[in-house]
Amino acid sequence: MTRAIKPDHYEQGIPVFKPSTAQFEDFYAFNKAVHPYGMQSGIIKVIPPSEWVDSLHDSPDYLTQEDLLNVKLKNPIEQQVSLMSNKSCFSIDNVEKHRTYTLPQWKKLHDQLKYSLPRPRGAKSDSIKSKDGFVPDEKEGEFIANIDTSIYEQDYIEFLESQYWKSLKFSAPLYAADSLGSLFPKNLKTWNVSSLPNLLDYLPGKIPGVNDSYLYAGLWKATFSWHLEDQDLHSINYIHFGAPKKWYSIPQDQHREFYQLMSNTYPDDAKHCSEFLRHKTFLVDPKYIRSNGITVNEIVHREKEFIITYPYGYHSGFNLGYNLAESVNFAIEEWLPIGLRAKKCECIDDSVGIDVRKLMESVSKCILCPTLMQENTFQDSLKKLFILGTNSKAHRICGKIIPGLEVDGDLITKYFSMIDNTKLSICNYCGEGGYCVSCSFQDCTNCYHVLCSLNSNVLIDRCKIYCEVHKGEAVTKFDLLEIGDIISFDSKYGEIVSLDKEKKTTTMATFPEAEHILIHQYQLESIKAPNRKRDRDDDD
Repeated sequence: MTRAIKPDHYEQGIPVFKPSTAQFEDFYAFNKAVHPYGMQSGIIKVIPPSEWVDSLHDSPDYLTQEDLLNVKLKNPIEQQVSLMSNKSCFSIDNVEKHRTYTLPQWKKLHDQLKYSLPRPRGAKSDSIKSKDGFVPDEKEGEFIANIDTSIYEQDYIEFLESQYWKSLKFSAPLYAADSLGSLFPKNLKTWNVSSLPNLLDYLPGKIPGVNDSYLYAGLWKATFSWHLEDQDLHSINYIHFGAPKKWYSIPQDQHREFYQLMSNTYPDDAKHCSEFLRHKTFLVDPKYIRSNGITVNEIVHREKEFIITYPYGYHSGFNLGYNLAESVNFAIEEWLPIGLRAKKCECIDDSVGIDVRKLMESVSKCILCPTLMQENTFQDSLKKLFILGTNSKAHRICGKIIPGLEVDGDLITKYFSMIDNTKLSICNYCGEGGYCVSCSFQDCTNCYHVLCSLNSNVLIDRCKIYCEVHKGEAVTKFDLLEIGDIISFDSKYGEIVSLDKEKKTTTMATFPEAEHILIHQYQLESIKAPNRKRDRDDDD
């Protein structure tokens, strides 16, 4: 769970989020929190915390020479642009070029006249270069993937945008889109575009570009035309390095008007296929759209930033030069009814369709808290418990901690014979109702869903919750513990410790990754609690 997260600011109608490290660490919860904003603006921008960016770029496994040189950009598309009778409307024919490029070869295209950036009239060759930009010289046998992106100041970007719409039909852009792969390190757990925790994890297999990430190598004017995502899914796009992208989006409350405008503009295509905008071949100048009374939001997307697109949020854009981005679709609970209603294009052979009803059968929700059953999130503590005599399921950790329940193996055999004050409370963390556990200190009224308590700064001690104010009152009595009981959890430090008397071990897991790690063995007659992280910090 995550509290409501507000944008840091807006840029030309698009909310820009600058989450804290704590807000950023849970991809799924963050996207549930910001979902209402994206469903108004069509897209949002997320600027990740500097700690995340620094950690990523400090990783020896990120953008390695081996990974960069292994990128194969197969069959890039030459975008042959035709001008319609209305000079603000275009049709793009994406023609595959039967060639494979490496990244060094692709970068060299950036310097060719055909794909080079235009300069303002009368400008000298070095007039658009910023003194702040620095790209180290390549050593022999070394490939430097990036370019000097400091040239992309606001005035120059506005000039490039005007040149884009003026010159689009004169030279065909080249775009290496839809190249299967990822440049994120496999061990990156947070916001790794190639392995984002979401409902598409429940699909039986990988669908390229949908739940298996694609790389996109851009050059000047390489375009993505007006479209929605397959099955009206969300999508996320991260620029690893290089030039910015310019994005346009339509607010959802005007998506029907936009569709009608495009149908009137391209009547033959609309008549042939009601989902013609999924063809990604129709491009209209935002000025023309605005002249018809429809709002167009816009934003510049720079390297090391994310853009997230939303259902019903038509979007388009183009690349401002050489770059490499990574993108994939994802889904959260709010998408399920949208996905059920979504239609797909029937005139394209590889059009994506997801059996949403079957997916919904695979996705189940804990009856005791608002969090989905995702076993890969917290291993043993989130394994399913089945409630005797029902088809409902619950997280094991919820069954252990919520008063009035009795757990036998994988069954909750006694279900709220003692409700106590847990039913229909309002969680102090997420603000949603449900089965909450009150702070165990005297008459404290603070209460939490069990998994919300793992995200908030509270303490779980011997299966009791203590709020942030009273967490110092917890006293662990190890002689009362049973096999599998949780000894303690301090969400501030992300450690959960459980006991297994048979194996004579205590086990620590880190939330949310929760890879169980054996931390020490002990003698039952002289059991001692593991040192809290704060104690270790004090000794440093």
